[in-house]
Amino acid sequence: FSWGLIVYPLVAPTLADSLGSPLQVVAILAKEVFLGLMIGVVAAKSFWIAMSVGFFIDNQRGSSMAQVFDANSGEQTSPIGQFLQQTMITLFFVSGGMLVFLGAVFETYVVWPVPSFFPRLDPQFPQFVLQFADDLMRSVVVLAAPAIVLLFLTDFGLGLVNRFAPQLNVFFLAMPVKCLVALVVLVLYLPLLLRMLGAEQAETAAELELLRKLWS
Repeated sequence: FSWGLIVYPLVAPTLADSLGSPLQVVAILAKEVFLGLMIGVVAAKSFWIAMSVGFFIDNQRGSSMAQVFDANSGEQTSPIGQFLQQTMITLFFVSGGMLVFLGAVFETYVVWPVPSFFPRLDPQFPQFVLQFADDLMRSVVVLAAPAIVLLFLTDFGLGLVNRFAPQLNVFFLAMPVKCLVALVVLVLYLPLLLRMLGAEQAETAAELELLRKLWS
């Protein structure tokens, strides 16, 4: 959209007849914003999954207060969430995800030319949106489940220690023990986690292609 504003003064004389009135220009701009929003949401799926998995792990180990501001998403995230998101950004460029994303953006100019208005959407488009949201939440829960289960067992074990040895201050022991368990689990789980996140990126490419078909 910002690129279009930069180029518009140069190409405006050639587009004046096809764009029509200022009201039509506003409608076309709204269409382009909608297109960019849909492509951006679908393309950001794997990054949101990575950040949410890290946030769940940090929340379970009791360090959710140590949040940092993520300049990429404009949101608050946790240290492990930030680490996993930066890892996904690296994988995105290394694996050629940027080329797939740019291809999807350029394809919109073929499916929906700039002077055209909203075409007929496929009746399955609402189902695609609901399925996308369901896959997003399911992936976050499934990928974070191993670490969350182990940290829950750690809490359960500390509860037993507090029951049989009440003289120990389990509250002060819980934080370092759970942090250690979380880091060990992350180191052991990271190779498999990255493979599954890579599969999510590949699925994102398929979802962008499906989105293009629903717009045709």
